[in-house]
Formats: sequence, structure tokens, C-alpha cells
Amino acid sequence: MNTKSRATFSIILLLTVVIIGFSSLTPPAAKSYLFKYNLTKGIAFKLLIDSKQTINLEMNGQKVAMNQTISINQSISVMDVDAINNSTLDITYDRIQFKQNAMGMDMNWDSESKDASTNPMAQQLETVFRKSIGAKTTLLIDQYGKAISNNVQTVLKDNANISGFESGMMVVFPDREVTVGESWESTYAPDPNSDLTITSKYTLIEVKKDIATISFEGTMKGTKLKGNATKIEGTMSGKSLVNKSNGWIISSSINQNLKAEMEQQGMTIPMQISSYIDITSK
Repeated sequence: MNTKSRATFSIILLLTVVIIGFSSLTPPAAKSYLFKYNLTKGIAFKLLIDSKQTINLEMNGQKVAMNQTISINQSISVMDVDAINNSTLDITYDRIQFKQNAMGMDMNWDSESKDASTNPMAQQLETVFRKSIGAKTTLLIDQYGKAISNNVQTVLKDNANISGFESGMMVVFPDREVTVGESWESTYAPDPNSDLTITSKYTLIEVKKDIATISFEGTMKGTKLKGNATKIEGTMSGKSLVNKSNGWIISSSINQNLKAEMEQQGMTIPMQISSYIDITSK
């Protein structure tokens, strides 16, 4: 082999070594996951929704600060799963606990308490909340968690203070496989009588065994809420743990910050609402 041939061979050998080296350093393809709601007819869940919120509003030139704590116990039964994996869920309000402090005055109500008969403040809450206890709403979702229909506005049409699991708290999955670190978006309108829309960006954080951690952030915006003129906009963020095999939520934490203007009896009432919502499912 002459000098020129040896030089050519050396270059080829060096390139081969470099290529092999790069190949050995190339990471394997990231594992991808396809999430769906794989629910079974007859299965049931118990949910606890704890909400703590601070409301600052101005009415008749007076500023009012309110602190509220609401706990909702719901039972959810899968009534049907059709041929294309749409699931019909019946959601029942089992218990509601409400606490509020405003301008130094406390209002407390528990659906399992008998105090409403003697406590005037509890009687006001009794009028608002009692009709919800035992009320059953129906939610139809597709296999990715998008709401197809719900009848909450019909069942709880006179109660604007209740916000349960049927109010857009489910994780909406993409219709494709995703890898850890990948994101997707979803837009949801929780109230058919409103133009309120919630746009969320989800990110798959990690998958350990049968539990997936999904973070989310989003925005809310609308000019009408539950049939009333209400300008509302805000942000939300949080994290959910879901069962990878059936898509069902294990737990979720949500932070919301809203600004709103409500029209009431010719007055415009501005308000700011900060909420923390914690959901656990069994």
C-alpha cells in the first residue's frame, strides 16, 4: 500500500470510528404514550373537591373582602360506554360544606348538619345549597375527555354557586401519542349559556409505573356567565396525577386568578377572585 493509499485508508478508518462513536452516543427513541379514558360500565368513584378562595369586590363604593371554603363530596358512576368509547357519567352531590367570612361575619353550612332550622345565616345557605344535595347531573365525554354534553345547567339552573367535577376539571388528552416533556392544547366551553372559554396547555411531566404526572396552565375569558352579563378573564395552573391505564384522575391541584365585572341591578361590580382547588379521587 503506497503512501497515498495509506492516507486514504486512515481517513476512512477515522471517519468510520467517528460515525460509530456518534451512533453509540445517539439516545434511544423516547417512549411515547397514548392516553385515553378506558372506563368500564358500572365502575364508580368518590371525589372530594376542596376549594379555598379570596374574593375582593367593590359595591356602592364600598370594598368588601370575603374568604370562602367549599368542600364538595361527589359520587360518579359510569352508566354506559358506547362502541366508540364515549362514556356517560352520572354525578351526584353527596355533601356540601360551606364557610364564609365577610366584613367580620361568619356564615357556615353543612348539608349533614341540622343547624339550619335555628341559625338565620345557615338558613340562607340552606335555601341556596339544599336543592343540590342528591341532585344528579349527567356528563358525556369522548375517549380523550372532551365534554360532548352535560345537563348541569338544567339540574342546577338556580344555583350559580356550585362548581363540581362536571365543570371542566377533567384532564383532556391529545388524540396522539406524546413523550415526556411534550405539550398539547385544548379549548373547553363549560357553560352552554355562556361564551366563557378555557384554553389549557398540558405537559406530560413524568410517567412512573401506572401513574402519569401532567401539568397544565391556561386562560379563561368571557363576557357572559350562567346567562348574566359578566366580563371575566384570568389564568390557571396546576398539576394532575392520572391513572395511565384508564385515564382517571387520582388527584389534582389548581390555582386560579380571575378578574371580573358583574352587571347587577344597573350597577357594575368589579371583583378579583383567587382560588386554590384540591381534588382527590378514590
